[in-house]
Amino acid sequence: MQFARIALISTFVVFLFVVVVYSWRHSSTRSNSDSATVNIAPRESIESFVSLKPTPDMTAGQVVQVQLNALRLNDNADRGIETVFTFASPVNRSQTGPLQKFAAMVKSPPYNVMVNHRSAHVVRTDTDGDHARIFVLMIDGDGRQCAFVFLLSRQSDEPFADCWMTEGVSRIGVEQLPRDDGPGLAA
Repeated sequence: MQFARIALISTFVVFLFVVVVYSWRHSSTRSNSDSATVNIAPRESIESFVSLKPTPDMTAGQVVQVQLNALRLNDNADRGIETVFTFASPVNRSQTGPLQKFAAMVKSPPYNVMVNHRSAHVVRTDTDGDHARIFVLMIDGDGRQCAFVFLLSRQSDEPFADCWMTEGVSRIGVEQLPRDDGPGLAA
């Protein structure tokens, strides 16, 4: 039963990814304005992130940065994963929640490599109106490279009106990260 739920969620995320890719290829604005390496200094702790909530003044890139930092610093109480769930859209929460179910999903492949990763770098942010794709290259806890694409949308309904929130995250091959020489994914 649990496997069927995970398969259904994965299928939904892939479907959402295809829809976003299709719409982006027909009209998009790409930027690297949110590009930054996310390396957490030893003096920082999960407490720096657990109180953060979605606000309209946060960019899509800042939302992903918060989530990456929280995952990097996740603790035994899963406060980092809880922070990530806080920035999940209402639709995402309805598919992946409650929090305990979400935490189990994040701790399972393909997402488990995100928990306590060593570093992450936003490769590119693609924005199309109220939708964004953020490509991330990550070094997991074992020193291996992996890549993810975060799909976000600006919410229209209260209590999150005008807030960027994560609709889904998909693991992609490192070779699928966008190249600097044009739109689309690397061949």
